[in-house]
Amino acid sequence: RRLPTLNRAFNDFVNTAPQIVKTPGGGTSLTGQNDRFNNIQIDGTVNNDLFALGASNQVPGGGVNARPLSIEAVKEYQVLTAPFDVRQGGFVGGLINAVTKSGTNQFHGSLFGYMQNENFVGSDTNGVSVPVSDYQQQQYGVSLGGPIIRDKLHFFFAGDFRHDNRPFASTIQLGPNGDTTGVGITPQRFDSVQHILTTQYGFDPGSFAAPQINNPETNLFGKLDLELGTNSHLEVSGTLVNVNQDKMIHTYRVGFTQPPSLSNARDGYELSSSGYYMKDETGTLRGKWTATFGSSIANELIVGRTTISDNRPPVTDRPLILVGGNSPGTYVAAGAERFSHANSLDQRVVDLTDNVTFPSGKHLFTLGTHNEFIHFRNVFFPLSMGVWNFATPAALAAGTPNLYARALPGALRPDGPVADFNVTQVGFYGEDRFSPLPNLTVNAGLRMDVPSLPAPAENPALDTIAFPSLGGGTVHTSSTPSGNILWSPGLGFNYDVNGRQETIVRGGVGVFSGRPPYVWVSNAFGNTGLEQQTVFCDGAASLSNNFTASDTVPTFTVDPNNQPTTCGGTNQFGPTAAASSIVFYDDNFKFPQALKVALGVDRSLPWNLFGTVDFVYTKAINQYYLEDINVLGIQGASPGEAGRPLYGTINAVTGRSTVARRTNQANDIVLNRNVSKDQATSLALQLQKRFSDGLEFLAAYTYSHSLDVISMTSDITSSNYQFAALDGTIANRNLRTSAFDRPNKVSISGTVNAPFGTRFSLIYNGLSGTPFTYVVSGDANADGVSGNDLAYVPRNRADISMDGNGAAAAGFGTPAQQDSVYGILNSYIDNESCLSSNRGHLQPRNTCRNSWQNILNARLSWAIPTRAGHVLEITADMLNVLNFLNSGWGLIRVTGTGFEEQNLIQQTGYDAANGRGIYALALPVKNAVSINSIGSRWVFQLGTRYTF
Repeated sequence: RRLPTLNRAFNDFVNTAPQIVKTPGGGTSLTGQNDRFNNIQIDGTVNNDLFALGASNQVPGGGVNARPLSIEAVKEYQVLTAPFDVRQGGFVGGLINAVTKSGTNQFHGSLFGYMQNENFVGSDTNGVSVPVSDYQQQQYGVSLGGPIIRDKLHFFFAGDFRHDNRPFASTIQLGPNGDTTGVGITPQRFDSVQHILTTQYGFDPGSFAAPQINNPETNLFGKLDLELGTNSHLEVSGTLVNVNQDKMIHTYRVGFTQPPSLSNARDGYELSSSGYYMKDETGTLRGKWTATFGSSIANELIVGRTTISDNRPPVTDRPLILVGGNSPGTYVAAGAERFSHANSLDQRVVDLTDNVTFPSGKHLFTLGTHNEFIHFRNVFFPLSMGVWNFATPAALAAGTPNLYARALPGALRPDGPVADFNVTQVGFYGEDRFSPLPNLTVNAGLRMDVPSLPAPAENPALDTIAFPSLGGGTVHTSSTPSGNILWSPGLGFNYDVNGRQETIVRGGVGVFSGRPPYVWVSNAFGNTGLEQQTVFCDGAASLSNNFTASDTVPTFTVDPNNQPTTCGGTNQFGPTAAASSIVFYDDNFKFPQALKVALGVDRSLPWNLFGTVDFVYTKAINQYYLEDINVLGIQGASPGEAGRPLYGTINAVTGRSTVARRTNQANDIVLNRNVSKDQATSLALQLQKRFSDGLEFLAAYTYSHSLDVISMTSDITSSNYQFAALDGTIANRNLRTSAFDRPNKVSISGTVNAPFGTRFSLIYNGLSGTPFTYVVSGDANADGVSGNDLAYVPRNRADISMDGNGAAAAGFGTPAQQDSVYGILNSYIDNESCLSSNRGHLQPRNTCRNSWQNILNARLSWAIPTRAGHVLEITADMLNVLNFLNSGWGLIRVTGTGFEEQNLIQQTGYDAANGRGIYALALPVKNAVSINSIGSRWVFQLGTRYTF
């Protein structure tokens, strides 16, 4: 608690560990691994969001900024990347465990309160004034611990409360002209859409102005410790967390991208009365009993039960309405957000661990079991309330939409895509710890984990279709990775070099087995092709999902009880199950496993210094790989683009693609199977001074490099497949830099006592920017997926075909216009080293990188003694001190949107003579300053704390 923190959150302090990097989404990546592959515990019991939605940051309620445990209740944190102890499992990334406080024979407690408001937030960023609307955050609470029966029964309680009301933090790109809107939509267009919907259709969608977002939280923790006898101890603890938050989306450049389909009918720049609401309720109960029998046999029993309820209703019951903005590809959005039309998740987790330890001669044996019993019920039915698209506000006023889409329940599934299933995972292990030499301890162990899952529904329509990608086999949607044993052997050592605990050499080698994010498993239960039917109406002659000209757009209505279930026109084209996205698992699929090799040295140094060197190498044994087996395979190539494989054909005039599929009964049929290519290396150097003589500090440098074939960053399997830049072929992707790769990190934290009872603390984290890839907007390889194909980097003007008219105009322009746009592209390439170094090639995945990030936070505190053992402390915290010193410092700069894929060019046609696409410019803004209303500028917090 000496270090600065504005949110009093679980990961505010663990991020100072050298091997930990905070992901852009707020998750925790250890040694370059996917942040969903960690095991997070409280007192040794499971405290992950096991469903592992990306927004949750893998803790219950993380998507609404819930804190799983008040920091008032935390005694210490443990961060382990490669513990060669078979009792520690359930991860291939790392293990984070919070050890909670207990009461003692003396009463101790605290009262605290912290406050932020709009006057404590920087108003300028990079020299541009961006005013902050009304903003209030108060955090307050109490803790108390002491005896109920001295020496027998003790208690500890912590209550942590938050009131938070702030303006919606929309992302704003500051361009070279200081444009603080940057969305390609004028205020007049927003006002026009609001006026039309309000006056003509009786539905007020709100305005362009950012709404106030409420985010209150109640966080309660209680613990009892009972001495049952001389050698028996019982502790029981529980946590109750209740959080809700208003949500908005200002991703204005999505909407109905081309070619239009159900999967890209989403987002837009939402007006203030649209959006959605999220609520999380989490309750946990933990018990731990330790006992010694006789003089040598020790037993530890740990039991935990967690219930998590997440609900995401839309703010309004009106359908999603998208209206074209002023710039091509931009949209104003009103109504219910696509993914909130029907979206809820309930989880119940029971875990049981028992460890028995006993000596035999020079050996210390441990036998144990760890078991998890999990139930999930996930309702995820996007677009079930319908979506309408209008080209302009005038079209909205006239009631003439150009597209309508809606998802409906399947004939055999009246509830739609509901994933309701249980998971049981049992584990058994044994370990021998012995000392072959006086200063050497060796531990060797073996662990076995066996997951058990039910089978999803079998789709009989696929049983008779032979797929070449499966060697002529058929698709069985009922396949699950059930009963596939995970073996985890491990060998570790600890060597005291001189026997005085001055120099310790430690390390080992072993296999670590983890859980998958169960949201990926749930995709197989909710995407068998039976759960839903789709209505897609745009009147087009043909689309990738084989709809025809009979799919006339029906009459527009905002009535939530009267949304069409068929298209218009004489044929009344109705719902069909033909365009499903299907997800299934290989029968032999195994949960994630990795081999880890670790070596570390701890050295005591003069002046109370302590040095540490840690090396960890991670090699995947079983990791996720996604393949659309409904794509027939490579059908040709584009020789003018370094031989880019083609999986279908591309229209020379429009640039639209037609993928060659094995069956038209589905779109993508995504197979989950294992690969073992992924690997990562981490080397951390750390120097630490424990608190003495009024000073403590930690300084560390970490080098890491992580490689994978596909970085799984989404909750949805089809999104993970479609949004991953395709480097290689669909069946065999190349090993490239991972999206979680941050090669350099510098961490400095410390506290120093100052005169008059004051204390100064700071945390600095400097780290490499996120990697990204330049891609083509469009489907350059005709595999049915847009926006994930590597951009070809031309050697010169003759090496690329340009569209001089731009994507919004017909034709490709004059030679002079084409030369002009090439000049712009060429200049961009020359000034981007990751592009210029790859001329004549498809740019490899994630070879570009955003700018280095500097984050400096500080705290100044003043302790005022009031009476014996009582202290009043006044604190002042500042986030982003560098930005306070200079509005151009402490900024997060990203190219384009900051996502892993950034458009460079847009395919508008195909040059068959030269075997390459015809491209218009789609250049992103380089090193744009990403700002939101609060988080990316300096923020100040005042607080008081009374301890006794």
